[in-house]
Amino acid sequence: MRMFAALALVGLAIAASMMLKGNLPQPYLALIFLVAVLIAAAGFGRSAGLAAAFASFFTYNFFFVPPTFTFAVADPREFIALVAFLIVALLTGNLAGRLKENAAAADHRAQLIQSLYDYAGELAGTITLEDALELVCGKIQTTLDCRATFYSRTESEKPSNFLPQIGTLQLDEHDHEQISIILSTRTLQPQSLMRRGLIFHDYLPVSGSRNIIGVIVIERTQERVLSEIENHALQALIKQAGIAIERIEFAAHSEDARLQADQERLRSAILSALSHDLRTPLASILGSATALRQLGQNMSVEERDDLLAAIEEEAGRLNLFVGNLLAMTRLETGIIDLKSDHVDCAERAHAALERARRNFPSVCFSTFIDEALGPVRGDAVLLEQVIFNLIDNAIKFGGAENPITVKLLKNGKYLRFVIEDEGPGIAPRDLDKIFDKFYRGTLSKTNTSGFGLGLTIGRGVVTAMGGTLHAESPIRDGRGTRFVLELPALNS
Repeated sequence: MRMFAALALVGLAIAASMMLKGNLPQPYLALIFLVAVLIAAAGFGRSAGLAAAFASFFTYNFFFVPPTFTFAVADPREFIALVAFLIVALLTGNLAGRLKENAAAADHRAQLIQSLYDYAGELAGTITLEDALELVCGKIQTTLDCRATFYSRTESEKPSNFLPQIGTLQLDEHDHEQISIILSTRTLQPQSLMRRGLIFHDYLPVSGSRNIIGVIVIERTQERVLSEIENHALQALIKQAGIAIERIEFAAHSEDARLQADQERLRSAILSALSHDLRTPLASILGSATALRQLGQNMSVEERDDLLAAIEEEAGRLNLFVGNLLAMTRLETGIIDLKSDHVDCAERAHAALERARRNFPSVCFSTFIDEALGPVRGDAVLLEQVIFNLIDNAIKFGGAENPITVKLLKNGKYLRFVIEDEGPGIAPRDLDKIFDKFYRGTLSKTNTSGFGLGLTIGRGVVTAMGGTLHAESPIRDGRGTRFVLELPALNS
């Protein structure tokens, strides 16, 4: 196609020279042919320019150098001019063609660099191993115009066992054998093997920081030989793939380690609870029950009522501890049964307050509850438990001797619960950490009972109901803590 274009340009030069033959001196006609050579080289490459140079040399000699319509040259000076014309035409075609090819190579290089830049950004955003490998194989196929697939070793570390392939290329037992050799010998040198006809499979090891992670197999034809810039791009793609795979695997291992650490902390908390937080109310219940059974007939009515009240109080405390543990387990496993009913927030706030007054009769409560507020959608039992947990937390860390303020207000499209205490407050760096499991603020009392799960459970339940829960501290005179719970109102 390029040669036909070059010859067509030479034909146009012949036609133009014939038309101008009587108006221009003969030497000027050679410039028309040089223009044709320049256009052919600049537009279609060096080979087209050189072909146009030779075609121009012969046609100019045949049509315009005396004697015309022959390739003979009568005047030796014309021969020298023809040779000079050929040299100039060849140089012009070669230089213009090289400029064309260099420009095309530079454009191709710029496209590859931009493609690699985009690829690195996309690869950095992948989370799962399957997404990363599909992106790698897809980018190789679009960048190099060839099919590719990825294979890696299984956990068994046997070279003959592979994870399911990622990519469009179907491999057979010969490919598996070659992959096994690379994985078993841990060689980093690419291998190539003719599969059928003129089809080749290239086996490219993907290495990590310590060993070979897998092998990328590329299918190409014998004529499809990668250029130097394409080879560099391919190596960059494979190197980025190795980094991404190790990053994802490291993140997965880190997540597993974090989950194991959380499980260990939960076990430790349960053991601590069994040894102290659960054992204390159990001991109190057991002691009171034993005293009633052995000495109940000799006690006054007031003494028996005190022991029964102690049993009831400690049983409620024990029930709260166990309930928090069960709720945290359900939140962790995602099996918490969250209902979606119309819930009267004022009614739930009163129920939680009444429960708190029974459990903490010495605490002074200041309340402001708007009874005219509409309902929210959620779970009434869990919402009451969250409010009670917040009040219980305020009493524990704010001090039973300080008043507790409970408010229920309208805030735009949300209903807002506010629970305030006048305790030492929460350090600014702990305002969000206190919602983590088992975390206690740096200003909290060291002898406070409980697991440190109430706030974690509260935020999990409120979030599941479409609301928010956060803490503010200090609220006045450098002291105090305010917990704000907001839920979307249904009538907003």
